[in-house]
Amino acid sequence: NGKFIMFCVSLEKSSRPSTSGHLLAPAKFFARAPIVESAVAFGEQDSIDESVLAAFCERWALNGDASMKLKSMAPAMQQLVMAEFNPPTHMTEVNGKFISFCVSMEKARTPEG
Repeated sequence: NGKFIMFCVSLEKSSRPSTSGHLLAPAKFFARAPIVESAVAFGEQDSIDESVLAAFCERWALNGDASMKLKSMAPAMQQLVMAEFNPPTHMTEVNGKFISFCVSMEKARTPEG
């Protein structure tokens, strides 16, 4: 279920027009697809396998701070962040962007109170 949901999120993102107004090419879509291999629905998992987290960190060349931010999050939030993180293709260093993205995702999904 979780894998399917993440695939749908990625597919939805790829069907949006690019900045040039054209749909993203399939090769570009698959090159940008997130590396998440869980078959469990969001929120139903106690933890995400360390190898999945490591593969994601390697995919984006995350440094220690960014990696620790990901590992400190709840499993459901980790899945969501890994499924939705999609920095601009021209960015070569994404650590700060990733940490900011994580913080914004946590704030957006944390009830105020």
